[in-house]
Amino acid sequence: MPWIDYGDYARNQSDWAHSLLKKAIKSDPATAEDLGREAKEAMHRGATHLRQKEQA
Repeated sequence: MPWIDYGDYARNQSDWAHSLLKKAIKSDPATAEDLGREAKEAMHRGATHLRQKEQA
């Protein structure tokens, strides 16, 4: 398994979520909902990886 810098991964996911939310603001309601869901999933992935790091 390759080595992963969990802090960088979490920051990357956070940046991705922020980008999606910026797009959502300018989108129609249906698209905004989809982008918001993707952003929430990205933040969840980042948080999960940080929790794994704490447990290790």
